[in-house]
Amino acid sequence: MRRLQFLLNYCIDAYIPETGYFGTETQSAVRKLQSYANTRTFGNISFKFTAISADGVAGPYTWGKLNYMMTILSKIYKIKPLN
Repeated sequence: MRRLQFLLNYCIDAYIPETGYFGTETQSAVRKLQSYANTRTFGNISFKFTAISADGVAGPYTWGKLNYMMTILSKIYKIKPLN
């Protein structure tokens, strides 16, 4: 759960505490990520996404989108992705 919270903070500036607990703040941040994924752009960066439901559930499609965003952002900002 802390990895999810960290990635949400990094990828979409969620500003949620990394507590390891999936509470309302984390669920809201997941919905925000899912909404971004559906718009295909984040700031001036375009992502190639298939639309997903903004339901607040961090399922396999959401994790895939999040990992994809992290890969792209790590290349842009030249940081090492998490393993």
